[in-house]
Amino acid sequence: MRVLFLTDKYYPRPFANAVCAQNVARSFVEAGHEADVIAFDDPFESLPSELDGVRVYGVRPDERLKLFYFASDLPGDRKAKVAMAAFRFLNFASRLSNWMRYPLASKALSQRVANLAICLHHVKPYDCIVATCCPVECIEAAVRVRACLPGIPLFAYCVDYIPNTLRRHISKEKQASASEYWVDRIGRNFDHVIGMAFEEGWYRSSYAAAPRAQVLISDLPLLSKAPAATDSVTTASGDWVYAGSLSREHYNPIPAMETFFWLSAHGIIGSATFHIVGRGDLARLCKEWEARTGGAIQFHDYMAHSELEKMYENASVLVSMKCSDQISAKVFEYMAQEKPLLHFSGHLEDPDRQYVDRYRLGLTVDVLEGGPEAWGSQVTEWLSIIDDLSLPPGWTSEFEKNRPSYTRDLILSRINTNPCGFWSGASHVVS
Repeated sequence: MRVLFLTDKYYPRPFANAVCAQNVARSFVEAGHEADVIAFDDPFESLPSELDGVRVYGVRPDERLKLFYFASDLPGDRKAKVAMAAFRFLNFASRLSNWMRYPLASKALSQRVANLAICLHHVKPYDCIVATCCPVECIEAAVRVRACLPGIPLFAYCVDYIPNTLRRHISKEKQASASEYWVDRIGRNFDHVIGMAFEEGWYRSSYAAAPRAQVLISDLPLLSKAPAATDSVTTASGDWVYAGSLSREHYNPIPAMETFFWLSAHGIIGSATFHIVGRGDLARLCKEWEARTGGAIQFHDYMAHSELEKMYENASVLVSMKCSDQISAKVFEYMAQEKPLLHFSGHLEDPDRQYVDRYRLGLTVDVLEGGPEAWGSQVTEWLSIIDDLSLPPGWTSEFEKNRPSYTRDLILSRINTNPCGFWSGASHVVS
């Protein structure tokens, strides 16, 4: 079996959707199949030619994305702010020119991805193509591949559910029409839509009348490690670590810092340090808290992945946070560490908390109510019992859909039940 994945910004500094695509692609390789990835080139970070047995091919991004990659990869550079401002202008202009297909920004980029996929297929045919969503450029590329290769099965791998990819500043009417457009385009051109379990109802209802696509339900494939069965006792009497974005819109660290400060002031966590590793518009605020707490809270702007792994290894509590309705990959990365997980939830529809609440070593603190004293008291009670808890052997079975192998087997089951030639008659493509 040969599978081709289409995704966006890839390793060594991948976006979250590319991590999902790579995890599933690697799972195919581990099962004895072949997997290739087409990703967007980053002019400041060379793509690997191969990663974990997965072959990697790059396509040139548009100028808009080059500016964004520069600003993201080199935030300390004085030119980064200028690059980000230029990106926002070009991004707005590009999407305005494709207004009827919002949020598509580059038809040319989609065509380059499609052209490369077709060339690779002619060299050695693929059994299916899996296009991540978002960006919708990957979806559009797969649609264009179908126009030339009507017999190849297409899977829309919707790690993001479409309404969440639409900018908040556009009108609700435009959000609805854009969502309807892409649901229709996917429904008419793809054979299967792989939706996420946390939005299963939306996927089922939105694609109920799809002319072609069938809905399959999986989940974020981020429990990529296979933790060894253990009955070892955990400990929560040490340092805390948060690593990730620091944005007012999605990841607000203030409640976590306030809670840690309250616990520290009351002598509950001793000399523990709260390490915050990340970037975003609230990074400066974290630096201010570092000074305010005399280093009890420590901010780290950038850290190599190897250094971060050491920090995880030495941590006693891993901290997550969410103040929006978009799911975080970080929760699963933390659970794979098999350590206590403390989640600060600041949104009524926070999707992360359902996973934390099912994790035996997890605690969700609802920061929509109360304050540092109430939150600190809740954490204090949790800390008093967490040392006596352990993860039972086979605990990941509760998160079966979060294993990359689950999505891999879902795809394989659909390919294996449809013998060659079944797809050749279905060649209709929406223009």
